[in-house]
Amino acid sequence: MRNQMILAIKLLIAFLILVTFCGMAMAFPYQEGWPQQTNNDVSSSPAIGDIDNDGDLEVVVGSSDNRVYAWHHDGQLVDGWPQATGGSVVASPALADIDGDGYLEIVVGSRDYKVYVWRYNGEIVIGWPQKAGGDVRSSPAIGDIDNDGDLEIVIGTNSFSDNAWAWHHNGVLVTGWPKDIGYYVNSTPTLADLDGDNDLEIALLSMGSGDVCVLHHNGSPVSGWPIKIGTWYECNDAAIGDIDKDGDLEIVMAAGNKVYAWHHNGVLLKNWPVTLPVGQYFGTSSPTLADLDGDGNLEIIVSDFRYSTPGNYGVYVLHHDSSIAPGWPIAKSAYGNPVAVDLDADGDMEIIFGSDDYGKVYAFHHDGTPVAGFPLSTGDIINSTVAITDLDSDGDIELIVGSNDDKVHVWDLPNPYDSKKIEWGTYHHDVWRTGLYGFVPPSVIYGDVSGDGTVSAYDAVMALQYAVGLITLTDAQKEAADVNKSGTVTAYDAALILQYVVGLITTFPAESKADAPALNATSESELLAKAIKELEVIHLDDEQKQVVEQLKRLLNRQPSPAHTTLLQNYPNPFNPETWIPFQLALDANVILYIYNIHGQLVRVLSLGHIPAGSYLCKEQAAYWNGRDNTGQSVASGVYYYTLRAGDFTATRKMIVVK
Repeated sequence: MRNQMILAIKLLIAFLILVTFCGMAMAFPYQEGWPQQTNNDVSSSPAIGDIDNDGDLEVVVGSSDNRVYAWHHDGQLVDGWPQATGGSVVASPALADIDGDGYLEIVVGSRDYKVYVWRYNGEIVIGWPQKAGGDVRSSPAIGDIDNDGDLEIVIGTNSFSDNAWAWHHNGVLVTGWPKDIGYYVNSTPTLADLDGDNDLEIALLSMGSGDVCVLHHNGSPVSGWPIKIGTWYECNDAAIGDIDKDGDLEIVMAAGNKVYAWHHNGVLLKNWPVTLPVGQYFGTSSPTLADLDGDGNLEIIVSDFRYSTPGNYGVYVLHHDSSIAPGWPIAKSAYGNPVAVDLDADGDMEIIFGSDDYGKVYAFHHDGTPVAGFPLSTGDIINSTVAITDLDSDGDIELIVGSNDDKVHVWDLPNPYDSKKIEWGTYHHDVWRTGLYGFVPPSVIYGDVSGDGTVSAYDAVMALQYAVGLITLTDAQKEAADVNKSGTVTAYDAALILQYVVGLITTFPAESKADAPALNATSESELLAKAIKELEVIHLDDEQKQVVEQLKRLLNRQPSPAHTTLLQNYPNPFNPETWIPFQLALDANVILYIYNIHGQLVRVLSLGHIPAGSYLCKEQAAYWNGRDNTGQSVASGVYYYTLRAGDFTATRKMIVVK
């Protein structure tokens, strides 16, 4: 009887433990469609973005099964994914529109010594993959490091030499790269304009030599750097932010049992470094910066994942003056980069991180007290950094993380989502992986000039009003209005926006749906005339018709060209027909004469008396059908055409090819 009672008590205790554990793990439900399975550990941190421009967010992550995955918000794989690499993918993907096509590209390194760049549909981008000097455990950082208007990709490699690399978006190496900064660069680069010269500087740690390096965009060292802090530290990334509110950026890094904070010139801040009673591997969880307590100063969050040494603690929060924040440290481990988010809408930041503690995800208030409903659990070690977003656009928060149980987990939290209350919401701060506090990757909805989230005829009106000088636009509005990526906002952009609204074109940045003439002097008036003609043949509502009428009035009052000009025919060479564009500074009687290579007159085109203006598109330019004055097709060869308009005469060459 006594043994039965003991057994019953043991079973009851086991049941209560199980209920308690499951209750903690399932305090928040999984998002519908999740978790999703891969075929090996997921140490890679998820990147979140609308890669296919369908208006919904996707989850992109690497796996140790040598693949990169992309899922829709509901857990369905994106068409074209997963994509295979030749090695495990422990690094975290970066998302950025590196080629300016309006879609996010997926950039990630693999342990097969290569860096890959894919389009949203899984197609490899031309110029990629690129081979680096060693296996790639570093995540790519994206930024316009040389201020040339295009994005570059910067990454470290696990090699003895040539261990820091920078490529242009097309796979061409940036001048001065790769660099040898020691050996074994597994840290993710951190990008920021440290010296105010409009170029980005790059901060990296050499794991083998213990050198913290800060490089200019051309690979040369910034004055005051490198700085040696020791040897053989794990994948420590730097974090950059103005922690002391002096108007300059500081570089923060944890290594060994110390946390460092330097001014941009390599001078240590007062009271730094800080020595903490932790194990050798302190700082493997790279620093996170956030104003946790709302006092306007940034706190630094760091962790030692070997916290279990007796008497040692794992997660620390330090004020900008190096003092330890009240309520900290906490004896928990954080393998990934902690994130800082106002999780419960109380006005203060919470700290969230995954751990090796049976795969738990912990969350603590800024004062170190636990957040209700946590921890969550994946059941296995979490090396991945948590990502916080509104994945399904329902207004509340989703928490996303990879795990060594081979899965990507997404929990649906009831708390309201507000992007302004996320100070460090993903690995290395943002999906460009810059590590720069406060940086927001530009996100443009092309055509949405008003900024209301939709593209409408009103946006076309705003673009047109700006083009003619009636209103001003912010830089962000001008970028949204410049839908053909010409660098300026014109009436043609307004026409393209209206074409998008009515379905004549379907993507931005855009060219006109009509065939653009292949000539050197393609002009605003030509393109605008084509766009108007396309719009006039379809059904429009009253507001859309008003935009078209405004465009037509603008086209008709285009100023006369300053000079009469004969332009190159198009196409050229041609068979059998071609168009000959020209511009008239004054009204004139216009005649075109066509001669063969022997100077014999082949055809005369009398165009009549024509008012001043530009005659560039097919509907307005002179047309030759490749026949002579008798109606016979001319032979292949070189021909010359001469324009006479009043006192003006000019001749150009063209080629007939059959």
